[in-house]
Amino acid sequence: MSIKPITPNEIQDEKNLTIPDYIIESVNEILVKKWSGTEQKASFTQDELMELVLSKNPSKTREQIFEDRDFDFEDFYRKLGWNVYYNKGQYYDTFPPYFVFRKETKE
Repeated sequence: MSIKPITPNEIQDEKNLTIPDYIIESVNEILVKKWSGTEQKASFTQDELMELVLSKNPSKTREQIFEDRDFDFEDFYRKLGWNVYYNKGQYYDTFPPYFVFRKETKE
């Protein structure tokens, strides 16, 4: 057998390779825009990111982006030294889903 099954340890690295460039470009751009040096964090809503993503790639729809799991980029940024938090709340919450990025701190 020349092709081997993917291992659980390999799956996230393979997934990270499938994140489209326009997603990474959009996340990077919004991180720079929203970065607070005093709070050492950047926070933004999922809708803010979606608006930016769609402006960079108008051929995609919201539905396609969610279906393709293009917003599953958190682990990619964690491996690069970010603490990434995503909160979409519960069904009864009224706030929009949001991301918070902080520099990873070594304690």
